[in-house]
Amino acid sequence: MQRLLPSPLAALATLAGEVVCSGCLHNCGIMRQFSSSAAQFTSHWMRIFARAGIDAEEAKASLNCFFSSVLGRRRALEIQAHPDSTVSILPSELNKLNDYCWRRAQRLPVQYILGKWSFHGIYLKMCPPVFIPRPETEGLVDIVLSHINRSENEVGHVLDIGCGTGAICLTLASRTSKVHYTAIDKSPMSVRLTEENSSQLGLRERVSCYLAEATPNGLKCSEPDLNRSIYDAIVSNPPYIAIQESNTIEPEVLKHEDHTALFAGFDGLDVVRSILRMSRRLLRVGGHIFLEVGLLHPPLIRAMLAAQEHSHLFKLVGCVPRFHFTATV
Repeated sequence: MQRLLPSPLAALATLAGEVVCSGCLHNCGIMRQFSSSAAQFTSHWMRIFARAGIDAEEAKASLNCFFSSVLGRRRALEIQAHPDSTVSILPSELNKLNDYCWRRAQRLPVQYILGKWSFHGIYLKMCPPVFIPRPETEGLVDIVLSHINRSENEVGHVLDIGCGTGAICLTLASRTSKVHYTAIDKSPMSVRLTEENSSQLGLRERVSCYLAEATPNGLKCSEPDLNRSIYDAIVSNPPYIAIQESNTIEPEVLKHEDHTALFAGFDGLDVVRSILRMSRRLLRVGGHIFLEVGLLHPPLIRAMLAAQEHSHLFKLVGCVPRFHFTATV
């Protein structure tokens, strides 16, 4: 499973003010009075994070995100540039920083704590347990954008399967002006969140959201028009973790994110199989399928395509290093 956070920036510096302790985690003794450098504040929370099982790099990244969110970029950069300077911090800001850190030490993902996250240059609302988009998926978006730009108006309708927060379809919609996107998810909360993010970004006219599930025979939904539509491209970051690998997943993911957006059978390909089979009905001739899959999956998918009925209809277009798989019919 990919990391939830990008690499951390350098450690931040000076804080001064009063901290109101809302509780004690693991008898850590959160200080009610705090007047010293941010290095000391950071050291204090780094010890607590380590006790909670969070590795040092992830802990530093979390702290950096919290400082930037609470203090703003300018003040956070000022603190970073001058570790020994005194920067005025309001008590309410210190309270919020402590609250964020306390929740992070309970292994809540930073994205859920902040309630929003940047993906490919757009900000999306986040809420548990909707799947958190990973930085690696930005690569999938780049591949699809490149395809749309090369196609010279041949792509007019794209289906996003398992939209989650709407990260993929909303990023694509924000970069393309003549394409309509249909976003589906079997989670009502995901559909609502995609709709909310779509409205926030002013994209509702070109992004339609539906409660639906991909099955081998088509889309399971209450909207018959979805199964009568023909799409120029299908894109998906489906669940692709094998169920037996659940013991290797970080607690942040395992405890808080929707398992149906993570796991897909004994080999992680249950949903991929459904997408490939249903695409024969919903994808136009010459259309493309863009999937994010596991590192070990491309050979299995090649074998799957070769073995399944009407395999001659599929052509493997490319497998980008790491885990982006593209096919056409």
